[in-house]
Amino acid sequence: MKKILVALLICLIGIGFVIVSGCSSTNSQSSGTISTSNSQSTPVKTTTTAGNINQDFSSMALTINDLPHGWMTSGDPTINATRYESKFVYIGGSTGVPLTFTITKYPSVNNAKTIFSQMKSAITNVRVDSLDIGDEGLGYQEVANSAVSFRHSNLIISISTIAYPPIEISNLQPYAELVDSRING
Repeated sequence: MKKILVALLICLIGIGFVIVSGCSSTNSQSSGTISTSNSQSTPVKTTTTAGNINQDFSSMALTINDLPHGWMTSGDPTINATRYESKFVYIGGSTGVPLTFTITKYPSVNNAKTIFSQMKSAITNVRVDSLDIGDEGLGYQEVANSAVSFRHSNLIISISTIAYPPIEISNLQPYAELVDSRING
């Protein structure tokens, strides 16, 4: 069952990247895009949140009001009992830069730990930075993909973009930290 869940998660992420892989930006770091100044990663926290989080997804989610000017929503969020996904697009420049935000709720903290570990192990073609977000966090940057993911108790949260050149991890990390601050527990 765990292998099926991991395979499904990897397939869904892969399909999302394939669907929007034609999108690129000639200058993804231009005014209005996600930006901060620090690009160094920090060590992983060693604390663990006890118990499952059953908070309403919308109270934790990244919203259009969290993003700088120039971003817009791309459709309505997709919500079910275990997953929340919203999409945004940066409309500045010659092409749009898509950003996908997901929260996935797992039945237990141990299940989420296992899935997160498997997610991290599956990224083998680029360096994976450990980030000090939630109970454990990671970030990576490929040629045209960037992602920051973290686990908070039984939740796994991911923020990813597709842009060329890629958005730096340090530019996505503050939004992951904002979402983490909204999680009660």
